[in-house]
Amino acid sequence: MARVGFLFAGILSALAVVCSLPAQPVRLVRHTIVSTRTAAITGAALDLRKQGAPVLLTWGHGVDAHPLPAGPNRAIVAPGGTFYREGGCLFDADGDSDPELILLEVGGDLVWLRQNGSVRGVIDTGVDSRDIVPATLHGRRGILLVQKQAQVRFYQTPKNLRDKWPYREIYSFYTPSRQAGIRLDDVDGDGLPDILCGNYWIRSPASFDLPWRLFAINTWSETPDSAMLRLALADVAGRGSRQLIAAQAEAPAARLAWFEKPADPTQLWEEHRIGDVAGLRFLQGLDAADFDGDGLVDLAAGENAGERSRLSLLHNLGGGSFRARQIASNCPVFYLRATDVNGDTKPELVTAGPSGAAWWENRTHLRK
Repeated sequence: MARVGFLFAGILSALAVVCSLPAQPVRLVRHTIVSTRTAAITGAALDLRKQGAPVLLTWGHGVDAHPLPAGPNRAIVAPGGTFYREGGCLFDADGDSDPELILLEVGGDLVWLRQNGSVRGVIDTGVDSRDIVPATLHGRRGILLVQKQAQVRFYQTPKNLRDKWPYREIYSFYTPSRQAGIRLDDVDGDGLPDILCGNYWIRSPASFDLPWRLFAINTWSETPDSAMLRLALADVAGRGSRQLIAAQAEAPAARLAWFEKPADPTQLWEEHRIGDVAGLRFLQGLDAADFDGDGLVDLAAGENAGERSRLSLLHNLGGGSFRARQIASNCPVFYLRATDVNGDTKPELVTAGPSGAAWWENRTHLRK
């Protein structure tokens, strides 16, 4: 019995050593989707429908579709039109499971396009927005955007998509800082989606026609662009619930932080600065996933600062602390998404910037 006990203790000790081994360093291998020296890419969206492989849509002068993980093969969706950076999303406006593209044309026309390029409709004119996302508010389907970085506006899908879409101003900001970054989340736990935007969250009323209420999350307002943010939601702290991650997209000295929601979410949220990356600038790419399979949510961050741009992976050490590692340099990014591109169950990265787009294959040997 003593020998059996000794063997059992040895097995437990060996298991403890294995379980305490550090996760393997994440290995990401770049595959170029498109590289351009002439007509710059100004925006991107990823079509992740369940049927088939992901498709990256990029726009600038026209719209191109790039099936993944095939690489540079592409199909032209819309050869005409010039579209703004960032102002765009995929939204199934007519409910046929084939999402339309919602884009901003130079000149201020907010339009929808069939992905085959056959049909185009104008949603509204005089629009200026960097943030457009699909949304369902109190049973009404449509899109949310931040008009002129000062107003959260909801456009509701009409019965006839060719009609001008009706809209409601959800909230107008009266602040010296422009606001950007938009997400939907049930902040107060009442079962209704609230809106996260810039430095604030906006509480949903009990019914659509009642007023929404604004509450501050942080006080990042030193400059007019301090609240131009990229936002993500993930459980980076291991609390069993998602935290808000925010990055300053238009700051030459950018903050990156996650925020702990207090028991009373109408009070300021506790900021946890992620400071392991020195000299962050114009942090326009942000997403979260467990890249190394250790059960902790990591972060990917990309700068859009010309030749000085870096793509970094921030490994979660537990409790919401991180260690950064540079993945690539001279890699400007304004679009970044973590998803399984090649069907191997591991999260990869899809990135796009002014001069091209790529997917980054995750060849990390995950610890089982």
